[in-house]
Amino acid sequence: MSSLQWKKLKVLETGFYGTVYLAIVVDTQTPYQSFIAVKRSIFRLAFSLKKEEQIFKSLCEGESSGCEEIIRCFGIETTVEHRPYFYNLLLEYTPHDSLDDLIHKKLLLGTDVSVNAHVIVKGLSHIHRKGIVHCDLKLENIILFPSLDKESTKYQLKIADFGLSKTKEEEADVEVWKSKPRETSPRGRLSVYARMIVKGLSHIHRKGIVYCDLMPENILLFPSLDKESANYQLKIADFGLSKTKEEKVDVEVWKSKPRGTPSYLPP
Repeated sequence: MSSLQWKKLKVLETGFYGTVYLAIVVDTQTPYQSFIAVKRSIFRLAFSLKKEEQIFKSLCEGESSGCEEIIRCFGIETTVEHRPYFYNLLLEYTPHDSLDDLIHKKLLLGTDVSVNAHVIVKGLSHIHRKGIVHCDLKLENIILFPSLDKESTKYQLKIADFGLSKTKEEEADVEVWKSKPRETSPRGRLSVYARMIVKGLSHIHRKGIVYCDLMPENILLFPSLDKESANYQLKIADFGLSKTKEEKVDVEVWKSKPRGTPSYLPP
C-alpha cells in the first residue's frame, strides 16, 4: 500500500481498464513530486492494474533507485466512493505527451533518434534482466519527461504501461501471439528471444545506425544452434529505411504505429 495522501484534480484519459486522473499530493512532507497520475478501476475489473503493480515490484526488486528509463510507481491504494471499491495505481506524472505525439508534431533529428533509441534499449535491457517481457511496447507507451541533461536531449523517455507484460515463469497466451511461430513458447524462452533482439539492436546502435523499421515482419527466424535454449535464432533484417547518426530522420518513417508486439518479441 502507498503512504501518499492525494486528491484527484481532473481526468487525463479513459481506457478499457478504467480512468487516469491527475492528482495532487497533499502531504507536504512527502519527498515525491507535487503531482502524480492515478490509474483507477473498479476493484472487480482491476486485473490489469493488479498485474501492473506486481510487475513494478519485480522491476524494483533489489534496486536502490529503480531504472530512470522506466516510469516510477509509488504504490497502490484501495478507496471507496459511493459504495464501489476502487483500485488505484499511483504513478509518476509528466506534463508532456508520448513519443507518438512528439514525432507527429516535429521533425526528429538523427541525433535525437540515436539518443532516444539508446534510452529505450537501456530500459528494455533492465526489464529483460528482471525476466519480464513488456508485450505492448509501442510509441504511445513511451512517455516524455523533462530531461535532466538539456545538452544531450530535451526529453527523458520512459517506458510505461505494463498491464500486458509477461514474466518468464508465465505461460504465453497463444492469443497474444499473432505471428509465427504459432505454437506456445516453453517457459523461459521469452527472455531468450528478447535478449537476441536487444543484442542485435545494441550492435546496430554502437555502429551509429538507427533502425527505423523494427516490426515483427522484419525479424526472421533461423534454425537455432542451441535447441535447449530456443527453437529459433532471431535475426534483424531489412535495413532499407535505416539512418546513420549524421542523417536527419524523415518524420514520414515514423507515421505507422505498431499494432502491439508478439510476447516473445520486444520492439
